[in-house]
Amino acid sequence: MNASPNFTMLLMKVLALLLGIFITLGCKANSAILLQETYEDQVRLVLKKLEEGKEISSDELVHAIPSNRDDAAIFYAFDYDESTSKSFQRLNKLIVMKSKEGDKKVLTKYILLSEFVDGYFAEAYFDEIETISKNESDIFCEIYISQDSERVTRLKGLYQSNCN
Repeated sequence: MNASPNFTMLLMKVLALLLGIFITLGCKANSAILLQETYEDQVRLVLKKLEEGKEISSDELVHAIPSNRDDAAIFYAFDYDESTSKSFQRLNKLIVMKSKEGDKKVLTKYILLSEFVDGYFAEAYFDEIETISKNESDIFCEIYISQDSERVTRLKGLYQSNCN
């Protein structure tokens, strides 16, 4: 049985489209793996610069702040490692300082950290973010309201206290 030329052409287009979709999805999956690997490298680079007394840009700070639970585990592991603990403490202080100064990019990532901050880091984090919500309420409220409410749900009380 011979297929019509139109049917054959349509079948080839559908197959090409499906192949393109699978290739795209495969590349995205590989990119996600590479990004996960590079997050640790980015933090290591920032920690090394801090050790060497070099300046850290706001963009470097933003990239060093974890964006998800996996990154947070990597991030906080630097505090447990004796070789990076001092630099990690400096990095953490710098993130808090820039957030308190109202650096919007840094503060946005710092606010989003509320979603997965845990353990002994959580107590200090919530103390600092409370201070920021009071002292930089305009910026805090602007950033808070622009975020997905699920991601900042742990800061709802601070928003209600300082933004209404």
